[in-house]
Amino acid sequence: MVTQRRAAAVTGIALLVAFVVAVILTTPWQPLPGHVPGGSVHPDAARDFTAAQIAREASYHAALRPWGYVEIALALLVPALLGFTRLGADLVGRLRRLPWLAQVVLAAAGVTLAVLVVELTFDAHAHAVQRDYGLSTQDWGAWFLDVGRGYAVGLGTTLLALFAVMALARRFPRRWWVASATAGALLVVIGSFVYPVVVEPVFNNFRSLPAGSLRTELLALAARDHVHLDDILIADASRRTTTDNAYVSGFGASRRLVL
Repeated sequence: MVTQRRAAAVTGIALLVAFVVAVILTTPWQPLPGHVPGGSVHPDAARDFTAAQIAREASYHAALRPWGYVEIALALLVPALLGFTRLGADLVGRLRRLPWLAQVVLAAAGVTLAVLVVELTFDAHAHAVQRDYGLSTQDWGAWFLDVGRGYAVGLGTTLLALFAVMALARRFPRRWWVASATAGALLVVIGSFVYPVVVEPVFNNFRSLPAGSLRTELLALAARDHVHLDDILIADASRRTTTDNAYVSGFGASRRLVL
């Protein structure tokens, strides 16, 4: 057991180092190649925004950031408390008489629900601030509905990953972590492909952007960047927020540009 843990730790450290090296080598640290006229650029918000607009932005983030930092800390603390102390082991131990699939479902649901409950107050505060600043057009009923949808989607994806890991651990008790890492990478690729087709329609409705100058210009822009797009969609996200503009999602044949 000690040897397995040591091998897993060494592998984890090696993968982390490889990831850091890959980030360093692939990040475009100088996105503008060659000589930049005028040298280094120091953005000045006052050139494009009024003092009142800058003050409003500062006030908005001052109302959000402290709460957001606390939320992130608690969202990490709750799973760590349940995963690395006797508390979580004792709670899961009460499920030992159930089949392992039932244990995974109930344990995952419990942990994710605990995190949701902890985060709910902070998320509600953020939603209230966004409503006050006119960035959210969603009433509280629709907001809670989205919270429920998000929890269901998150729990479903978590269970898929856990089922895969537990099944591999039962099949390969000594090298389960190798098989799990491979399966995890495969699930990321598959998830990137199916996400816009399966998950995004849970939250928004989509329709194709009609033929016209905007569609032609966007397809031409994608072609210049060597990005193949089968379609450009319009999402009804404006019923929820005034902040969204556009995004690209999907992988391979499922890639799409959404306005």
